[in-house]
Amino acid sequence: GYGSTVEPSSMGSQGGTGNGGAGGAGGGAVRLVVDNEFVLNGRVSANGQHAPVNNSGGGAGGSIDISVKSLSGAGLLSADGGAGEYIDGGGGAGGRIAILFEKNTFTGTIVARGGGGSARGGAGSIYTRVRGETVGTLVLDNGGNPGALSWLAVQIGRAHV
Repeated sequence: GYGSTVEPSSMGSQGGTGNGGAGGAGGGAVRLVVDNEFVLNGRVSANGQHAPVNNSGGGAGGSIDISVKSLSGAGLLSADGGAGEYIDGGGGAGGRIAILFEKNTFTGTIVARGGGGSARGGAGSIYTRVRGETVGTLVLDNGGNPGALSWLAVQIGRAHV
């Protein structure tokens, strides 16, 4: 993934072209601002598409940016990269998810993983922060799978990481 880690708004890139044409489409960009409680028991996703043709790559995950007073439920937030064609197509990188909240009792799944293929895409990022706090939590998790490099540019206070 690329773009802002703490306020993501970028759509995912299309996967690389293979013998039969273009790779999978990148994931979209979702922005949700909820004044009160957001109960998520379904799915919000900005996943990249899988490779549609021989030797092509999977699309990169997009972005999900949520600002909410209270987050609850047991659903799914995902910005996964699409799978590339397994012989020569690389997987798309995971996208970016950021959640700003006052109260978080969400027990569901939050993922931004690279897609499989001949080479797995790099992990995306998941950033959560309590409203009013200056520091949040950043997670890069590719589900225990090795993948391409995960690029990260974050400004935290006055230091750069």
